[in-house]
Amino acid sequence: MSDVVGTLIHEWGVPRMGIRHIWAGTYTGNIGSVKVFQKNGFMMIYTNEIHAVAKGKMRGLNLLEWKSDL
Repeated sequence: MSDVVGTLIHEWGVPRMGIRHIWAGTYTGNIGSVKVFQKNGFMMIYTNEIHAVAKGKMRGLNLLEWKSDL
């Protein structure tokens, strides 16, 4: 999945769409998704432990940010 995210950003998003800034969100506890984003240069900028009810449980939210070096 790390390769997919990297490919989408660097081979499609940046050159074809001019993307320079991306925010991504994951539920807290979803360590795998956080690692995928971090491997692609995203930085954790915010965590809210009480965000929304999903599948009958209160879930927190991680917010990650990526900025282009260009």
